[in-house]
Amino acid sequence: MKYRTLITTVMLSFLLGTAGIGFAQLDNIIYGTVQNPDASIPLEKEIIYRAYLTSDIVDTTAADSCSDTGGWQINLTDFAAILPSWKAGDTLVVLFTNIGTGPFAGAQSSSRYVTKSEAETGGLQNVGNTALPVEMVSFAAACRDRGWGYEVTLEWKTVSETNNFGFEVLRSQNGQTFEKIAFLSGAGSTTAAQSYSYVDKDVVSGKYYYRLKQIDTDGQVMLSDIKEINLAVPDRYELGQNFPNPFNPTTEIMFKVKEEGRVQLVVFDLLGREVATLVDGKLAAGIHRINFDGRSLPSGMYLYVMKAGSYHQVKKMALIK
Repeated sequence: MKYRTLITTVMLSFLLGTAGIGFAQLDNIIYGTVQNPDASIPLEKEIIYRAYLTSDIVDTTAADSCSDTGGWQINLTDFAAILPSWKAGDTLVVLFTNIGTGPFAGAQSSSRYVTKSEAETGGLQNVGNTALPVEMVSFAAACRDRGWGYEVTLEWKTVSETNNFGFEVLRSQNGQTFEKIAFLSGAGSTTAAQSYSYVDKDVVSGKYYYRLKQIDTDGQVMLSDIKEINLAVPDRYELGQNFPNPFNPTTEIMFKVKEEGRVQLVVFDLLGREVATLVDGKLAAGIHRINFDGRSLPSGMYLYVMKAGSYHQVKKMALIK
């Protein structure tokens, strides 16, 4: 299944020895028709195509336009200048590009065909129908500042799907190593438009990369383009209120660091005695979270103090058992 494939090969035939079938001036012709994923016939010259043999990739045919019924044909003698001895078993790759101005503009597709001899096919090979692919027409990522952290919303749309099991949402912080953070079920097989969205709330500051892995019901996969999101670092130091509060026995404390440097986060009881050191060391700029476990402490009110450079902030939290 192909992403960004806005056209579909519906029927192909392979001819070796063309006498009596309307191609008297051409030898070894592969021909067929293409359709848009919504099953509509493309406009005349809306789709262009070219081809190459995998045994000689540099020998690519000149681009040509499909007819007003989506028809196309490739003559294997076009390869004669560089590949004078075409042989049965060579693989032909046909490349399609939509150059129109409609909803499928700019999309590309490729199809592969293993050529056979006249003895095997009797001069005519019906390759059959090619299923409509998952057609993604958009994939976008946008971020929103929630004050204490960000959320990234991913949205994508398809105009058709075939055997689409679903999408894995992948995330990376270096653009190289991706981890799965979610899975959304696909629509199976349909020519109706579908919309999908996912909100990633487990992000702070820094650079993130997202991509989708589309999975077919037969296990085949296709990866989307990568979307990059840059989440700004805080412009000030700030200590947040713990949550939940009151708590038993654990709670989360969030704080902002505007530049790399030493940060201290210490918990005291109301008598001023230190009961826990949560942070004491160099931290990068960004929004940080840390959990405080009070199961070894008695119920009561506690103070937690943040120090970073000249910044000093104190807040209260209540442990109730």
